[in-house]
Amino acid sequence: MQASGLMAVMATKPGLFFSRLLAHLCPPAIVFLTGLSACLDAAKTPMPSKQPVLIVQARAVLIVLECTLVSFALAFSLAPSVEDR
Repeated sequence: MQASGLMAVMATKPGLFFSRLLAHLCPPAIVFLTGLSACLDAAKTPMPSKQPVLIVQARAVLIVLECTLVSFALAFSLAPSVEDR
């Protein structure tokens, strides 16, 4: 079910409400945990100068996975399609 724009809370189905709530709560938690992980890793890494390189490499891997694996899993197509509505 695709939802767009503002919706009346009392008229919204519980499944849709909680999925949108999770969509708003999860990204900040993921960013926080990523920063915490980088901080803890930097504290134990003998060469802190390599830390930014490792972070950039990890982000690059996530971007490649998002563009390929996740897109393919959702649409069964590697190229996103644009539809006129």
